[in-house]
Amino acid sequence: MTEDLLRFDKVAKHYTTESGQSVTALQSVSFSLPAAKTVAIVGRSGSGKSTLLHLAAGIDTPTAGDVSFAGMRLQSMPDRQRSHLRRRSIGQIFQFFHLLGHLSIEDNVLLPAYIAGGKRRDYAKRAEQLLRQVRLEKRGRDLVRHLSGGEMQRVAICRALLMSPRLLLADEPTGNLDDESSAEVMDLVYDLAAEASMALMVVTHSEEIARRADETWHLHSGLLETA
Repeated sequence: MTEDLLRFDKVAKHYTTESGQSVTALQSVSFSLPAAKTVAIVGRSGSGKSTLLHLAAGIDTPTAGDVSFAGMRLQSMPDRQRSHLRRRSIGQIFQFFHLLGHLSIEDNVLLPAYIAGGKRRDYAKRAEQLLRQVRLEKRGRDLVRHLSGGEMQRVAICRALLMSPRLLLADEPTGNLDDESSAEVMDLVYDLAAEASMALMVVTHSEEIARRADETWHLHSGLLETA
């Protein structure tokens, strides 16, 4: 029987604006994501896609319903425990890279290990292997500010995979890239996820990017359609 790595059960998320207005980001969202499965969530800007990923990563907690990772109810965990789980088990790729321009490519890849209290020597070979897979192994000592957008996103992919996560979350990972770089980056994301047998959830507005996933779900005004 396939393990459900990530599960949402009737999850809702409401926010209150500074003016006191109530905003509903997600409405009664339910799904299960097995280990090693890839899913693309397609929706327009403002449909709730990023909110869904924040809940999946344990960055935020739901207003109602349950979010579970590997059988653990995320909102029942203290913030510190959720942060530890996220560092060790959940990789994240963002639209805006979030790299540190004053650091080398290699040090940017190694950041999750440093934050977790790990030592360089324990993760250097893993970083080297990942950079080789994205064809940047000869650039490890270069500063990331000298890279193109596509190269920066490849570094961000390596960083997300450094700790060998069980779940990879990608939030509009090609939003800042041209068509050629977008295709290359998404090929890498899908191929590396498949190679590592990890679950992958890609949030995108592009149906083309979504086609490579095992399933495509659609999010409209906070409502998720999984069929």
